[in-house]
Amino acid sequence: MASIKYNITFFNYWHCGSGLSGGPDSNTTAIRIEKNNNFLPFIPGKTLKGLLREAAELYLPILYKDQQEAVQEFITEVFGPKDGSFNYDKQSSFFSNAELPVHISANISKEDSHLLFDHLVSTAIDRNGQAKDESLRQIEVTVPMTLEAEILDFPLNEYYLEFLEQCLKGIKQMGSYRTRGLGRCQFLLKKNE
Repeated sequence: MASIKYNITFFNYWHCGSGLSGGPDSNTTAIRIEKNNNFLPFIPGKTLKGLLREAAELYLPILYKDQQEAVQEFITEVFGPKDGSFNYDKQSSFFSNAELPVHISANISKEDSHLLFDHLVSTAIDRNGQAKDESLRQIEVTVPMTLEAEILDFPLNEYYLEFLEQCLKGIKQMGSYRTRGLGRCQFLLKKNE
């Protein structure tokens, strides 16, 4: 078993929603985690595991047509059984949250943490070019940044690291409002760590 580290670099605004309203400031807020008495952006490990599983199920059977059995074993061993059942003897890998690097998060003051977020405003326009009633939307987004994440208890065999790297390469956008251009990103495996 190994620990695999990777980075997620966002090239533009992104929104990983908290499910909460921002009151009069925004219709939906970005998710935050408390670090050093500060609230900073992050991506939950559960979200990352789901994204990578989806990439594995979509891309690997196409890329590795001659290794279907190895692909299915990889998916089951790393992400767990498809039916969600739990086996105490054979647990899947653990996916950490993606967070700002410690040397950065430790140096962001509580007063400056608001600089990591911005607001986007949009409205629906009718055929006459006028704003539709009650269609104004304001979402809180996170500024471009690089986050770090880790996969613990990753099983090593001759194919698995290559399979994981292909899954990471397959994710080009993430978060809410991807169809509106948000969340363009790159996942990169950290080598030699």
